[in-house]
Amino acid sequence: MKILDSSVIIGILGELDRPDLVDKILELGHDLAVPKYVLETELRGEVRRKVQEMAESGKVRILEYSAKDLDDVFTAFPGMGRGEYYVVQAYRRMVREGGKAYCILDERKARSYASKTNIKHTGLIGLLRMLKNRQILNGQDAAGIGAALKDSGFRTPRDFVI
Repeated sequence: MKILDSSVIIGILGELDRPDLVDKILELGHDLAVPKYVLETELRGEVRRKVQEMAESGKVRILEYSAKDLDDVFTAFPGMGRGEYYVVQAYRRMVREGGKAYCILDERKARSYASKTNIKHTGLIGLLRMLKNRQILNGQDAAGIGAALKDSGFRTPRDFVI
């Protein structure tokens, strides 16, 4: 299961306007999930509507956890955004219950926490590279997406390549 934070969703469905990338990730056999908090609090307008439609069609699962579930994450690593806390907590719960999960995070503090605590994670660029490496995205499409990300409001390293 890939658990998505808001920045990744906004990048795919907002900045790039490429809902087909969700289908491409699903082609690889990965389940996608979004914490309910992220959907209801951090996503807006058209992006939120698209995620809700994907949830209704079964492409994306909405994870419901209570704020009480977050206590250990809040204590262990203060300073992350609330959405990232929900992503990390969902990961921890799935792994604790014997499932496999992967956090999709782009914010520096959240990625730092994930690295320090051995939480499997990547970001939007990592997902796109995975699609290219597995030949779901061809080189031309990957280059176009990379150029679109550079031209968008999405924060990318200057020299990144998909």
